[in-house]
Amino acid sequence: MGFLTLEEIETFFIDDRNRDLWGKLFQTYTIGVNDDYSFYKLDFVSEDEVVYVLTDSTHNKNLFTHELLHLDLRFKGFNSLLAFPHLILPNGNLVESQESMIISSICNCVEHILFFDEYIELGFEQDQFVADYYTSEHPEAIFTELAHVRSNDIGINYNNLFIARQLIILAEEYCGLERENHLKRLSNLDLRMYNKGIDLFNHIIDFEIKEEENNDNQVRFNDLILSYINF
Repeated sequence: MGFLTLEEIETFFIDDRNRDLWGKLFQTYTIGVNDDYSFYKLDFVSEDEVVYVLTDSTHNKNLFTHELLHLDLRFKGFNSLLAFPHLILPNGNLVESQESMIISSICNCVEHILFFDEYIELGFEQDQFVADYYTSEHPEAIFTELAHVRSNDIGINYNNLFIARQLIILAEEYCGLERENHLKRLSNLDLRMYNKGIDLFNHIIDFEIKEEENNDNQVRFNDLILSYINF
């Protein structure tokens, strides 16, 4: 269908669970929804408060609300990617690089951990939080890659890569999936980095997103995440 009308958006994606959230965000942002995609993604352009939510044609309210909660963090003065301005292009997109892919993965997991509880409190289904809830895999290649990067100077930051892989697994466990064996493998691979990742995870769990308009959410997060990420 392409870009949806407001009536179509509210018919396909809005119900009593997310109506207040949608109404609040719609008053602040110009939100376009395009259902020509095979995935769900929030494209946020901070300069002019224009937002695009990309969806597929199945119009999954759970996944749409997931993207609204990413936007709600922006509404509350929090954008995890802004801690890494050297990776952000003037149009708001990330530069195309291995580094930006790793950082983007870390930031995405951070935000998932921060708003998962709110998603559940709104009444949405745990196993619909992400599209690959039941199909996400962590094959042997991931652990082989970490060991290889650790032992070889190939231009990939090992510290950041380890944290990115660990946060994916920890975020999945936080959302209800069994990941004990995967975490044990990471611990056996590098206990020092594993403990560092657990420490970061615990700080994220404890991180307070303040609701008032003038808050220090971004400043506090920048200080936190940059104490764990190396350049």
